[in-house]
Amino acid sequence: MIEYFPFPLPGFNAKMVRMDESWRSRLLRRLCNHVPAFRATGARITYLADDGSEMHIELPRRLRNLNVRGEIYGGSMYSAVGGLGGAMLIRLLGPGYFVALKASTVRFLKPGRGTLRAQVRVPPGELEAIREALTTQAFIERVFPIELVDARGAVCCAVENTVHIALKRQGMRPCGKPGPSQGPGVYWLEGRIPRRLRRQ
Repeated sequence: MIEYFPFPLPGFNAKMVRMDESWRSRLLRRLCNHVPAFRATGARITYLADDGSEMHIELPRRLRNLNVRGEIYGGSMYSAVGGLGGAMLIRLLGPGYFVALKASTVRFLKPGRGTLRAQVRVPPGELEAIREALTTQAFIERVFPIELVDARGAVCCAVENTVHIALKRQGMRPCGKPGPSQGPGVYWLEGRIPRRLRRQ
């Protein structure tokens, strides 16, 4: 399971916990911050580990993400962290795996009246557990909790993302019947994928 850490923590020193960014991770972080869909939320990635296993998110209170009461809009809170688990797994697992967000549960616990932060980390053992599970299963699902907290450490928004993970093969669909020669760990669709299914 992806671990989340309320940020900042009492006595927390980021330099003591996180590894230094490389020029590649800094470049990737800046590119991600300019993705239109993510940029529109008002959030930004403030730290990305070189191996992609840890990420820090910051969501400032700005004019463009305020609701009618002058608080951070709930949609901005969810959009800032909704795709984090899946995006991190896509990079960590590599191109041989199909990763997609299947469902989310959002709880708004407190109004966001200031800058909100979240820190997410994928333990190394989680990747091995996923790869091992997919050797005997067609697909698996993981639930990843993430919390956005304010400067006092109070949780303002709690999100649980259900991520669908499967082995990727040419012509693969995330649902269907296993191919006769592909084994139990691969779902496939013989022939050309219909246009209506290509974006799934």
